[in-house]
Amino acid sequence: MEGILEADPGKLATIVGSADKAAQLIARAKALLSGAQPPSTASPLDALGIDAATRAKLEAAGIRDVAGVANADPAKLASILGDRTRANDLIQAAKRLLAAPTSTITATPTVTPSPTQPRGGTTKGSG
Repeated sequence: MEGILEADPGKLATIVGSADKAAQLIARAKALLSGAQPPSTASPLDALGIDAATRAKLEAAGIRDVAGVANADPAKLASILGDRTRANDLIQAAKRLLAAPTSTITATPTVTPSPTQPRGGTTKGSG
């Protein structure tokens, strides 16, 4: 940890591939060394749209974010939830969330406009 703080930020950025990642590493190292909790970059369980009872079960089992669900052993998660199908569905939903670009993970659904009709006003089968 101390090595991160002692490193030149420019060299660290070169090593990790971006100045943003270097800044995040430095901030986390400072937080850990000071005893404070670093800011979380994990997606909260609420992003999965689960109810409070399910969230409480997951947290009691040590699963605190979407990545924890995505990486959970399906049998263990089924044991926690009491339902193998629900466990598999939840794992798949978590994996989809993690695979999605950050900008598409929103608390409210996004409405996509339907495609417009081709010029001329007719479509196949309408005339």
